[in-house]
Amino acid sequence: REPDATYEDGQFSQYELDGVIFGVRFPKDNQEDLRRLCQKYPYVQFFQASMSRNDFAIQITPIEWTD
Repeated sequence: REPDATYEDGQFSQYELDGVIFGVRFPKDNQEDLRRLCQKYPYVQFFQASMSRNDFAIQITPIEWTD
């Protein structure tokens, strides 16, 4: 491990990734690319972060894909 590195490629099994949250400014056209990369993870669910209209907060909502 290199704790001071800019990033770290960690290994994990296909059953350990269960969710991906797209940030408020994550480009919509990249969501499909990331979704394709996650196809080997059977339990993964996708969520979208958005700014709350009423509070100083971020809301996380599930994404329902229509194939």
